Amino acid sequence: MKLTNTKFVCLVVVTLKQSTAYLQTQKALTVLIFGMIHFILLFAISVLYDLDLASVDVTACFLNVPLPPHRKVFVTFPTFLTGGLKKYFQMLVACYGLMDAARLWYECLIPKLFELGFIRSKFDPCLFVWLKQNNLLIIGLTTDDLLLLFS
Repeated sequence: MKLTNTKFVCLVVVTLKQSTAYLQTQKALTVLIFGMIHFILLFAISVLYDLDLASVDVTACFLNVPLPPHRKVFVTFPTFLTGGLKKYFQMLVACYGLMDAARLWYECLIPKLFELGFIRSKFDPCLFVWLKQNNLLIIGLTTDDLLLLFS
């Protein structure tokens, strides 16, 4: 464990606490700021414990999530594509415009992580840890982005 950067980590945490208190009054930015704090704290942890970092943007992750049977979503195609007829199609998978697409993606991903042996943090539902012998892997989730910290 390398502790040469502890002053940097403490500075980041103190600054985040101060800015979070100010930004809590601006409800429109709260979710965005939480995601940023989530990633900044993971960066600070990687510096503190000398862990490697990787960022993953899961392309089309919402399109890989089937809609639950009770959730019925219908879309219409432009009339020029359907020969002038107004046709409705039922969606079978989530898409980016769907309000609960991120939640469905999270609910689809979580069982897979548990199967692989990850443990969910008690303090942050989007933080997962895998530890075997001297190997450590931490995953931070924000919508369709993953931040990986590993030794």
